[in-house]
Amino acid sequence: MAEATEYPVKFNVGGATKLVGSEMNISRSIEIGKDIEANLDKGRINGKDDEKWASWLVRDMKEFDDINDPKLRMKIRLLARRSDISVNSDYLMKIHDEIDKMIEEGLDLGEAALWMERIEQRQELLVANERNTPSVVTVAHDREKIPARDQPLYLGAVFKNGQNEPYLVSPELVVRLDPEKQSDRRKFVFRNLYAFNSLYLKNARMNAGWLSATLNYETDLHVAKEKGARITNTELESSNEFLRASMAVTASARAMEISGGAFEDYAKILTGSNEKGSPNIGWQDENDAYLLHADPNKIINLLNDPLIRKYYDRLMEDLGIEQNGESEWHGDKNQTPRKITIHSDKINMNANGVIHFVKDEARQGGLDAYIDKVLVKEVRTAEMDTRVTRAAAKLACDIFLVDKWTEYVDIVNKSDLHNKPSKLQPIPKGWGGDPFDFVIHPTGLQRLKSVYKNSASIVLDMLDSAFRPTDIYNVIKELYEEKEGKDLPPNIRLPIASAVTNIKILNRQSQMINKITGGPMAQNLSLWSGPALNDLLEAERLCAQVLGTQEVDGEIGRDIAGAQIIRILEAKILASTLETKPPDKGDALKIVFDPESKTRPLYEARSFLLGPEFNYKQGHLQALQGGDISFTIADNPFAEDNYNDLIKMLRSNDQSGQLDAKTLQRIGSMIRMGNSIANALGLVGSR
Repeated sequence: MAEATEYPVKFNVGGATKLVGSEMNISRSIEIGKDIEANLDKGRINGKDDEKWASWLVRDMKEFDDINDPKLRMKIRLLARRSDISVNSDYLMKIHDEIDKMIEEGLDLGEAALWMERIEQRQELLVANERNTPSVVTVAHDREKIPARDQPLYLGAVFKNGQNEPYLVSPELVVRLDPEKQSDRRKFVFRNLYAFNSLYLKNARMNAGWLSATLNYETDLHVAKEKGARITNTELESSNEFLRASMAVTASARAMEISGGAFEDYAKILTGSNEKGSPNIGWQDENDAYLLHADPNKIINLLNDPLIRKYYDRLMEDLGIEQNGESEWHGDKNQTPRKITIHSDKINMNANGVIHFVKDEARQGGLDAYIDKVLVKEVRTAEMDTRVTRAAAKLACDIFLVDKWTEYVDIVNKSDLHNKPSKLQPIPKGWGGDPFDFVIHPTGLQRLKSVYKNSASIVLDMLDSAFRPTDIYNVIKELYEEKEGKDLPPNIRLPIASAVTNIKILNRQSQMINKITGGPMAQNLSLWSGPALNDLLEAERLCAQVLGTQEVDGEIGRDIAGAQIIRILEAKILASTLETKPPDKGDALKIVFDPESKTRPLYEARSFLLGPEFNYKQGHLQALQGGDISFTIADNPFAEDNYNDLIKMLRSNDQSGQLDAKTLQRIGSMIRMGNSIANALGLVGSR
């Protein structure tokens, strides 16, 4: 047998760098002294302020002084100064997990790696003492193979001399690759993606493990370089960018599949929860390198790979989606909106087309079946590794899922295709809905619950025109291009139903809809007091953050957001009126003799919006035009008719409890006209 090398055994606590279980089928030689207690290094060194620090953690003060992160410095100092007797294996595991959490929150992995490794080694030594089990194993260089069942589920390949290589070698799943070869670095990403998608997710259902896996993969290549692999810094960063892009698309795709159609749940899967139980959206600022949202370059990076591109081109061909210079993202975070153009006569409706697999609630197996039965069989490639080809094909489908699926389904559903496919979904089981659908269909959930149905659906139509004012953006586009002779700036656009859109924008839009409606049954819409009123005020602040920040000559955002708020208020008044019963005879007499009777249906709304004296000077409409929000309300060029209708309804105070037919008809015509203009100009279903 070849010369053996000793490696400390690592332990499994579910994080990014914890690598093996307790039972491994490998050759061992056990080195245990007669007195295991002697294995515990109780030496101390001189630390800060004459403190005695544990030498197993800090070996010289320069190591400590080189720590840049203040939180990590504090944690290491507190641990180092504790007496050995107060530091057991459970406590070390707790500290290790806290540092792991700090990495997820933005701590540099390279800075944390040294301290995590020493804590792991110390914890293993303590466990060996506590359980009377080996603390050191000797692994021969021509060692036996570890069965695949003993591997961490998200590992499908390791690098020679990487952090995982001494422990993880299996002919069944894990292969050993050369970090110096670009082809092997690329294969490393694909094989690990295959393992992540086929094994890890089936067992762990995400649980934030996507980030731990990504950090593990990154570290493997970094360690291989540190141990002598001849990789330039440019090659290292290029490989890691491809890895991060692949995992970012994969994470968003899997989050879509298991979100149940709720954007809030989708966001929590990716970012975790804050102390209030809401998505930790600020996480994007600290970890944008790992998240697809707000970074179209990740998709561009992947589509530059020839294998992914080949599968993607076939997918687009089957879907009938036109590909040209304007059909993809083009590189920076403020992309020019583009339209998804579908040629209905080119959609492959046959048994080898993707539509066949995703129609009828994916009864034929969804995108995975399309990958197995069509893409990897019909698209010819020189790659012989089936795990690589399937991972590349799945990435191609995931790019479509996260970036185009929502809009594509919307366009197909609205089309007049012959034998139009129904109930499209990407997976056959567990698909609870599309978490991005709310962007295109703001009141889709309320319509599903049959709230405000038949003629009362005008309330939801008005809300849709508020949350997605396509008519306004088309007018802006036409006027700007006519005046300036160039394209509208890319920052003037509606939120896009894509995982490339900034997750903060999507979250604010989702929150705004939820606060105005109050939920699936739209219980907030007709209310003008209590929690519903507080939600209205919060929604207005969110509106300022979503649409109010868009600028052309410094004014356009105030106009757009003001028009949106006017339409929201008009929808609330419509809801209040339609839900109010006509007054009985007693109330009618009061109204006759007391025109300002508080029994009138819209008294609360009128008092709130126009002020208690109904003089426009103290009401909410006046307040919206100043302060931090500063919307354009009166004389708004995009909402003049809406504003006039709003004031007319408030002035009348609606004594009957029902709007007159002419007003309803005119409002309905206005909404339909706006939608028809938007459709004619091509913004609906566009990017």
